[in-house]
Amino acid sequence: MTKQLSHPIPSSVRIAVLKFSLPFTALALSACQVDPDEATTGGFSSIQLRSAPVSECITISGADLDDAMISNPPKHQNFGDHPLLRVGGKDESLLRFDLSAIPAEAAIDSATLQLYVNGAAGQNPINVHRATAAWSESTVSFQSFNQQFAPGVEGVIMPNSPNALKSVTLTGLVSAWFTGELPNHGVLLETAGNKKTIFVSNDGGSEEYRPALEVCFTLPVEDACDPDPCQNGGSCANIEDGYECACPAGYGGTDCEIDVDECSGEPCQNGGVCSDGVNDYSCSCAAGWTGDNCEIDIDECENAPCLNGVCTDGLAEYTCTCDAGFGGDNCEIDIDECAGDPCQNEGECTDGSNSYTCECSVGFSGANCELNIDDCVGNSCENASTCVDGIADYTCACLPGFGGESCEINIDECETAPCLNDGVCSDGVNGYSCACPAGWTGTNCEIDIDECESNPCSNGTCTDLINAYQCECNEGWTGTNCDEPEVAICPCSEMPVWIEALQAPPIFCTDDGDSVIGYTSRAVGPHLHTLRVFSSSADGDLWEEPTCGWDILSIGEEGALAITPAEHDACTAVIKGRWDCN
Repeated sequence: MTKQLSHPIPSSVRIAVLKFSLPFTALALSACQVDPDEATTGGFSSIQLRSAPVSECITISGADLDDAMISNPPKHQNFGDHPLLRVGGKDESLLRFDLSAIPAEAAIDSATLQLYVNGAAGQNPINVHRATAAWSESTVSFQSFNQQFAPGVEGVIMPNSPNALKSVTLTGLVSAWFTGELPNHGVLLETAGNKKTIFVSNDGGSEEYRPALEVCFTLPVEDACDPDPCQNGGSCANIEDGYECACPAGYGGTDCEIDVDECSGEPCQNGGVCSDGVNDYSCSCAAGWTGDNCEIDIDECENAPCLNGVCTDGLAEYTCTCDAGFGGDNCEIDIDECAGDPCQNEGECTDGSNSYTCECSVGFSGANCELNIDDCVGNSCENASTCVDGIADYTCACLPGFGGESCEINIDECETAPCLNDGVCSDGVNGYSCACPAGWTGTNCEIDIDECESNPCSNGTCTDLINAYQCECNEGWTGTNCDEPEVAICPCSEMPVWIEALQAPPIFCTDDGDSVIGYTSRAVGPHLHTLRVFSSSADGDLWEEPTCGWDILSIGEEGALAITPAEHDACTAVIKGRWDCN
């Protein structure tokens, strides 16, 4: 709420005035019956005066304080009742203190603004500027205040610590407000940078944390004749207990306030009020009348008060019929067609004469910027994608398998190498296929084909391998698929072939020559034995020098023959009969 500046008397002075007012009232009442001749003798009054200067300090806050935060954005919004005052980024704050509690005769000694930092504190100094335009706490906004502050800095607050009371001296500025040298529109707080400092406002926190202005002042020695109490040209003189008025001819009373009444004949017409003078009177005419006795009806249209319209005179009034685009009692207001914010979507309004124009933000058009421009017109979305309009922009909604700003990229589904076990990946549209190596199948070649699934081993057990299988035949069966019957005959007839192939004489178990030849026999399973013929040349291929007997080891698999136990026994008899161990 905006307050009118006034200067009520301090409590100490009010007490003195009250002591004086009681005898003064008695004198004034009795003066109603004073003889006019006696009234010219003047009067005397007693008052307790201040005999020495008095220094006092007061703290102005609460109901005597208006404050508001202004922000851009939202530049149109009012934050007058907000519990916080933010300064920083695009936030500023206004404060104004009512100085009417300071006596009019006081001299300002000091003035200190106190603010409490609540929670957040920036690093940059906060500058205090003098506001240069009137504002109201309940309506002010960033746009309405329009940065109306003096560029000079009245003081600086360093907000480098949160939850702390900060103060700044404003003695010179407050003195200028108090004396009327400058209008009291308060101060504006602003700072550079985006870091915000948060103060408690007059609507937030407890009383001790709210903004306050501490003002110290000195009251001078009092003069009973200052201001002069004597009316109508009376002369005031200080006396021991008060003052005395020497009244001019035609006046009397304590303050020369009694005058001979020339208004008794009611000379003022048409509701005019008569004011008595010294051997004279004057008429204060009712609205619409003039003349010495208020006898003339004033033509209120004579001075053309309607600035942009037609005037119609009335009795003590006139009315204006305004031209289009103007308003106000005198048609003095060029109506701001932008006041209702007709421009939508943050369009910038420019007021004209009974019109307005909108400068639209990028992406909007129309008289009021109400149309979102369709940015999909002429778009570059590819591969049957769908264009989605935005604000001064558009996006492409791609079909599955495509990417990129314009859906121009066929996404490579092979990039993640989905094909396992050396499968070869072929990219498609929103898909892929795997060419699997032999022995593997599945979408990603993850399945080992079971070659045993078809039961290839006719008379045996199948073991699955990679792209192959192995059969372990039952007794009496042989062949890759165990489908060939075994014949229990002695294969010893092949022995000479082996021995002949080794190119060694048929000497069994001898170590005095250039070579050794022999054979061994051992079981390799419940149904099979191996019969090995071995030899050693002069090159020394044997692991160890063989000795005579049946436990000689062979050095390799050459010449190994798999036989059944029956074949083993038959062959052993033949071999033992042919070669004898010496």
